[in-house]
Amino acid sequence: MRAAYILAVFVIFAGCSPPWDTVTSVEGGYSIEMPSLFIVEQLLPVTTAFGSVNYQLVGSDPTRFKKFWPFWSGHGPYVVAHADLPLKKYSEDAIRRLFDNERDRLYAEAKRADKKEPGLTKIILDKPILFGVYPGREVSITFSDARTSHTRMYFVEGRFYILYGMGKNLDTFFNSFNLLS
Repeated sequence: MRAAYILAVFVIFAGCSPPWDTVTSVEGGYSIEMPSLFIVEQLLPVTTAFGSVNYQLVGSDPTRFKKFWPFWSGHGPYVVAHADLPLKKYSEDAIRRLFDNERDRLYAEAKRADKKEPGLTKIILDKPILFGVYPGREVSITFSDARTSHTRMYFVEGRFYILYGMGKNLDTFFNSFNLLS
């Protein structure tokens, strides 16, 4: 009977994506969809163009469980972070510097994480975007093993949002990001 149960669970989950759910951060003022079984939260101090700030991170990384659920490989990680900056209004130049600083930080971290050949890690996309009326930036970085990370950053009334993902279902992840009213 136990073997039949294990086989049934395998058949149900084989080839499926990990379950997704809406994650809401009242403190961060947002909601977003991500795999729901692997949610972790972390505080990360980061130096920005405007001094030190604390990023509040919420992340999901199904790839950490690929030993047990190998059919979930290629899903994740997915991370959303926010930080409150000291002022509500900034010049366009200041916001550009904020985005540049974060792009450079992500690129440096990607090179450090690329164990195979960090010299082959490249920024393949860096373009301005909008989130409604708010300024943003989209950055994609490719690794030496052909994996690609995708990041969207938004500046909304003094709050800086970063959405980061790799793998499948990135459109679902990015397009589900909403500000709470």
